[in-house]
Amino acid sequence: MPADHPYPELQRAISGWSYQPDPALLRGRTILVTGAGDGIGSCAARTFAWYGANLILLGRTHAKLERVFDWISANTATDPVIVPCDLEAADRTAFDQLFEQTIDHYGKLDGLLHNAGLLGPRVPLAHYDSDSWRRLMQVHVNAAFDL
Repeated sequence: MPADHPYPELQRAISGWSYQPDPALLRGRTILVTGAGDGIGSCAARTFAWYGANLILLGRTHAKLERVFDWISANTATDPVIVPCDLEAADRTAFDQLFEQTIDHYGKLDGLLHNAGLLGPRVPLAHYDSDSWRRLMQVHVNAAFDL
C-alpha cells in the first residue's frame, strides 16, 4: 500500500474483503439501461444480465445494441429487448410507449440506469449557446425525469 494513500485505515480495512454476489442476485428483475450500446452502459447491462436481470437496452445505435443483445443472449438465460431511441429527440409519447411496451413484455420495471449522455461544448458555461444547453438538458435531465 502506498504511504500517500489518502485513507490508509480504510485501505487496510477493505484489503482482505472478497465479496462475490449471489449469481441469482437480479433474477426476475427488469432493468432499463440507457446508453446500453457501448462503454459503461454496455458493461452494466452485461453485468446485470449475468446476475439474472432482464434488460431493456436503450440507445441511439441499433447495431451497437444488437452486439450487446447477442452477448447477453449467448451468455445468459435472460430475456433482453432492444429499444432504439434518441433521447434528444424523444417526447412524452415516446416515453409513454416505452412504458407500455415494458409493462406488456415484462409486467414491471424494477430499475433504471440512466447512462446515456451528451458531451457538450468544452467551454465555460457562460459561452454555451442556448441550443447546446437545451440538447444537454433534454438528454441529461428531461429524459431522466420522463423515464
